[in-house]
Amino acid sequence: DVKVTMEKQLVTIEAEVRRTLDTKEGDSVTQTEIITRKYARSFALEQEIDDANATAKMENGILFLTLPKKTAPASKQIAIQ
Repeated sequence: DVKVTMEKQLVTIEAEVRRTLDTKEGDSVTQTEIITRKYARSFALEQEIDDANATAKMENGILFLTLPKKTAPASKQIAIQ
């Protein structure tokens, strides 16, 4: 389970891994152990991210993020009255 969040210049990736281990004696299970591990990593970028065009995909266990920079608003000329 992987989650990516973005807030202005901060990107956070969180993952949770769950495994179940069974201990058997013959044909019966004598013990079941559930292991949960959580991982998190945050990093700051130099510019804000255009979150409307950001994408994330998982391919063969590798997370690919495309985080385009937010473009500066175009300058606007104001008419003098």
